[in-house]
Amino acid sequence: MIKTALSVLGIFLSCFLSAQQYNGTYALEMKFDMPGMRYEYTKCSIVITDNTAVVAFEYKMEKAETAATNYVMASGSGNGSLSGENFEGKGTAKIQTYEKGVMDTQWDFALAMNGKISMGKGGQAIMEGRFSQMRDGQSVKGTFIATRESRIWLKYIKGDFSVLKSNETTWIKGTDGMTVSINDKVKTEDNTRVELWFTDGSFFKIKSNTILTMMNGGIQLQVGECWFNLQKQANTFQIVTPTGILGVLGTEFTVAVEPSGDSYINLLRGRVSVKDKNEKVIVLEAGQAVAIATTGIKEVKAIDVDKVSNAFEDSDNPITDGGGGSASSDSLLLYVGLGLAGLILIILILVLVFRKSKRKKNGIVNKQYRQETTNSRFQQPSQAPVPSPETRTQADNRLQENVSAVKLKFCMSCGKKLNPDARFCTGCGKKL
Repeated sequence: MIKTALSVLGIFLSCFLSAQQYNGTYALEMKFDMPGMRYEYTKCSIVITDNTAVVAFEYKMEKAETAATNYVMASGSGNGSLSGENFEGKGTAKIQTYEKGVMDTQWDFALAMNGKISMGKGGQAIMEGRFSQMRDGQSVKGTFIATRESRIWLKYIKGDFSVLKSNETTWIKGTDGMTVSINDKVKTEDNTRVELWFTDGSFFKIKSNTILTMMNGGIQLQVGECWFNLQKQANTFQIVTPTGILGVLGTEFTVAVEPSGDSYINLLRGRVSVKDKNEKVIVLEAGQAVAIATTGIKEVKAIDVDKVSNAFEDSDNPITDGGGGSASSDSLLLYVGLGLAGLILIILILVLVFRKSKRKKNGIVNKQYRQETTNSRFQQPSQAPVPSPETRTQADNRLQENVSAVKLKFCMSCGKKLNPDARFCTGCGKKL
């Protein structure tokens, strides 16, 4: 095996652009030619961040025309700067050559890279340029291309979620690290939290009972709520809801969509343009919220940013009023209040019916009592039992005796019985 194998790896650079549209992870491919051989460096990468970029790698590099047992292992690191669209970087690489699977030689090389970065179609950033590797005053030159990965993956937090791939008809159980693509759908269940991450550092927090669809340059939020934290981008990222469209370049906000289709936006940082179905457009500033109903955009309101943040984390209810509650919780309170009022009304009706029934019953009893009393007081003589003849004769005799007794006189001094017409007592002689 030829023992000269030149390797580079990556350059991990510092991005001095004021905007962050080039942030992300780039898949790097490097090629160089030497007499009689051609080498390709694959599975390498460049990571661009706001301030620093560091790479560490260990990848297999095979020479064309050779067997799989003849290869080079390269490891290294680098750094650089991005000024506008121009990139310059330096680094070092350690090369180990293997022949028939056994390490044969090892070298250290210096690396230099120069290139330009640009934004392709669909927000796909591409860096292209030339590189050189030097050892003991000798150099080898080659070309490189680095393409920003468009990989989007799901980070599991808790609960259950599922994914419907664009070319499938059956939902599959979601797992941590699962990747999604354009037109894929994501659905979360009760008590669930999932995050959607992009290679540029942008991410979404997805709440329970949410359904969304990945779009080219955005998402469609059918129902539920998401917290968006977007890095600044060259192209506008769109969030489409049943009642409106949001356009953002880089900002932090929440979007809630109720089953009715009404949408609510709470802007925590940056600016967001909002358009309803009537083509009315407004621009929200940080600390503002707005609702988009089926009839159009509603009044813009001020919000407490901290309150919104706490409300998102503490509850599954959508934030529809700046974090102080939600349409769901307000509806719940309304339903509870109406329920209590209805219960009280039913109790009052039952009490009134009971009292009326009792008064009616008492009236019937009193009426019966008065009727019985009247009947007993004014009972006809004919209703009395008719005495038998024998009883009537005895009564006549007693009446006659009483009449006779009434006609007799008695002396007031001695008590002697006298005739009715007596003037003197025959017993004591006293004048009557």
